Amino acid sequence: AVTGQVALDQHVRELTVRDGDGVTFQCSMSGGSMSSYYMFWYRQGPRGTLDWVYKEGDAYGEGFKDRFKGSLDSSQNRFTL
Repeated sequence: AVTGQVALDQHVRELTVRDGDGVTFQCSMSGGSMSSYYMFWYRQGPRGTLDWVYKEGDAYGEGFKDRFKGSLDSSQNRFTL
């Protein structure tokens, strides 16, 4: 086993939903503490481009604040969108 290695696990990597349906994405960290890092959510478009959605501390990318809600629970090492 590798020790001292930080790993992120995004529990659901991809979803297709109908307009208006709610969905939750979660990310957890092992081997480290999220409180030691800046945590971001990005959306990857069909051509591979990345759009910044959310940064911990209630900061949102342009056009995302009205439709998305992000949160960080550093005591549980859980980052949610």
